[in-house]
Amino acid sequence: MRQVLVLVIGAALALAALSTSVARDKTPRALDTLLFLPSPYRDTRPVRRDVPLREQNISDFEVEQIEAAMIALYPGSIVYISAITTGCPCEDGPNCTDLVWSVATSGDNSRGIALSNIDGKWQVGPLQQWWLDNDRLWAAFRSSRTRENRPGMISFNEHRERIMQHNGRFPVCSETMRREDIRLGARHTD
Repeated sequence: MRQVLVLVIGAALALAALSTSVARDKTPRALDTLLFLPSPYRDTRPVRRDVPLREQNISDFEVEQIEAAMIALYPGSIVYISAITTGCPCEDGPNCTDLVWSVATSGDNSRGIALSNIDGKWQVGPLQQWWLDNDRLWAAFRSSRTRENRPGMISFNEHRERIMQHNGRFPVCSETMRREDIRLGARHTD
C-alpha cells in the first residue's frame, strides 16, 4: 500500500513539473505539440538539411531568386544561404526538385526558412507556407491574450476553430509520392 501511495505521489509531482515546464515554453512548436496538431504533422516542420547535396553549385541567378523570396517574407538582409540539397518533402509536390535553408534578419529577429525549387523557381513551398501560417495563427492568439488587448481577445473556442480549419489545409502527399520520398531519403534532417 505504501509503495502504491509513493508511486501515485511521484507520478503527480512529475506531471505537475511537466505541465509547469510546458506552460513556460511558449514557442509555437511546444503549443502545437500539445494542442490541436495531429501527430503526422509534427515531424514535418522544415529544418536545415545538409544532405544529400546537389552536385551543381548555386548560380548567381538562384542567389537572386532566394534573396528576393526572403526579402518578400522578411524585409532586411539575408545572413545565410546553405548549400542546396536534392529532394523535397512530398508535401511540396512532384515538381519540387531541391531545397535550400536561408536565414533572414528583420529588425532584431532572425528566421530560418526552407525554400523549395518548384518548376525551376525558388519559392516558399506549400509545406513551409503551412508552417508559417500556423506560427502566425498562434502568435495572433498569444498577442490577443495580453492585458492590453482584452477588447480584441480571441476566445479559446474561436482559436480552436481557426486551427482546425488551418489543419484541414495541410498539404497532403499521394501514396506514390510518399513512397518515392522515403526511397530518395528526402526527409533526412541530420
